[in-house]
Amino acid sequence: MDGKPDYEVLQARIRELEKAEQALRESEERYRRMTEAVTDYTYSVRIRNGRAVETIHGPGCVAVTGYTPEDFKANRFLWIEMVPQEDRQPVQEQASRFLLGLEVEPLEHRIVCKDATVRWVRNTPVPRHSGGDGILQYDGVVQDISERKQAEQALRESEARYREIIERTINGVVVYKAVNEGQDFVFVDFNPGAEKIEKINRADVIGKNLLEVFPRVKEFGLFDVLKRVWATGEPEHQPVSLYQDERVLGWRENFVYKLPSGEVVAVYSDETDRKQAEEALHKAHKELQHFSQELERKIQERTSELQEKNKQLIAAERLAVIGNMTNRIAHELRNSLMAIGGFARRMDEKTPVGDPKKQYAKIIVQEVIALEKKVSEIINLKDLE
Repeated sequence: MDGKPDYEVLQARIRELEKAEQALRESEERYRRMTEAVTDYTYSVRIRNGRAVETIHGPGCVAVTGYTPEDFKANRFLWIEMVPQEDRQPVQEQASRFLLGLEVEPLEHRIVCKDATVRWVRNTPVPRHSGGDGILQYDGVVQDISERKQAEQALRESEARYREIIERTINGVVVYKAVNEGQDFVFVDFNPGAEKIEKINRADVIGKNLLEVFPRVKEFGLFDVLKRVWATGEPEHQPVSLYQDERVLGWRENFVYKLPSGEVVAVYSDETDRKQAEEALHKAHKELQHFSQELERKIQERTSELQEKNKQLIAAERLAVIGNMTNRIAHELRNSLMAIGGFARRMDEKTPVGDPKKQYAKIIVQEVIALEKKVSEIINLKDLE
């Protein structure tokens, strides 16, 4: 053999090279399609002696910025002109670092897109290689993080609203962390409403155990509620109950639920004034009921007295009527008796002695005198009234 590869070996190698070339073209095509499909865009910067000699923006730049690779090629300062003035300093500092070949951290900042909308992006440059000719190349990825930033802003605003509500509500809001598998709970947060209700400062309870600050909480019933909610994740309502220890006394109503973090929250109200008002109202109701019963008894007694007096008054009126009638009759009788007596005396005077009529006349005079006396007594009795 002359050492030359035979024809079949050459054909086999050619076929292998053709397959490798085809695989390379397919790989490049997949990479191109993937690059065009993603919403992020890539760029490459070639640096020589601290200056960018070439910048290539991938096709994904259109989706993020609205500008095409040709726009960036036509205006080599477009990348910084897109950045709002107040965000430019950190962007320029990042660019200065990778021009010097230093390690560069990802940077989040805003850009003004071609359609004038403002977006948040995350720029992550990565050094790829440094050749012997002094050329350094950075590949970078620019990601559109506007939705994440909006979500973060919405979350911050939501947390701010939540904190504002918690700080301003008159209700107590307490956050607990379970320790020793729910055998006790540690105070994580304690709002101003709770400070006012319990007459204790937040700084004096944060980090302390519940049983240390409120030693009668088990008798109160809240401790078992906290344990169940922590174990099951199911919220519970503790009806109005009385808590009392050496420091504080009051009626409380609790609503307890578990956070995704595993912490347990108790939102509660001080019902002491309401309970005292209810008790005062109940006492007043009983007193009013007793007063009503006593008043009814006195009314009945007074009614009976009035009925009796009314009977007496009616009897007195009857007697008065009878008396007036009697007096009137007595006067009339006295007048009649005076006339009869007068005639009887004249008969007595004119009748001779020995005449039987004279005796009758004397009898009439005597009887008239007796009747006049009785009538006078009746008249005098009436006058005394």
